[in-house]
Amino acid sequence: MLENLRSAVHQATLQLVENGLVDYFRGNISAFDHRRGLVVVKPRGIDYGSLTPESYLIVSARTGQVVEGLGMPASGIDAHLKLYRDLPGIRSIVSTHSKYATMWAQAGRQIPCLGVVHADFFQGEIPITAAGNHEIDEDSYYEKVGEQIVAHYEKSNEDPSLVPAILVNRLGPVCWGGSAMEAARNAVYVEMLAELAFGTLALNPEIPPLRDEDIKRHFSIMKKRGVAPTHRIRGRQIES
Repeated sequence: MLENLRSAVHQATLQLVENGLVDYFRGNISAFDHRRGLVVVKPRGIDYGSLTPESYLIVSARTGQVVEGLGMPASGIDAHLKLYRDLPGIRSIVSTHSKYATMWAQAGRQIPCLGVVHADFFQGEIPITAAGNHEIDEDSYYEKVGEQIVAHYEKSNEDPSLVPAILVNRLGPVCWGGSAMEAARNAVYVEMLAELAFGTLALNPEIPPLRDEDIKRHFSIMKKRGVAPTHRIRGRQIES
């Protein structure tokens, strides 16, 4: 069942491994078949070097119960299912503990948009969830993580497709996309931009974020070149 989606998730997983974003058992990737209401997810406790397309589990997006495959879904599946249910358009999610992005998350800081390299990939800062005020509970922690992410977008009224990533306070980055490969690529971009921002602020702690109008101007240029991923900037239309 869902052989093509399993294969796509595995190919995206290989990209995460190749870029050093996951290792051993850490990290999580899933993809959502919206029509069938099923999710392909990495199994828990399986070393990345041992994974094959057939290794991935299929779970119900509604209940989280395993429909096909052996083992338990990777930790974090409850957060993924919450996003699939409540943030329309997300078709794949990647959670990592990549070094620089996790440093920003642990520091409780969003990743600012400091230059056009950042604006090439994300239309503004990479946000962070509010600090949790609940005790860590093994049975409900990731469900609460999902709730925190959804709450951020409900409160901010931001479009999650414009910046397809968020830092979970004290935990690490969660990225998404319209496909497994797109979600994996966004995870790679987040880590790159986290490192660039870290180094930039180390060299010049006083540098301000790129202004909204500069982001808008940059994307107008990108649009004319035919490479802008979207015409929207933080909910505003870019003028032709």
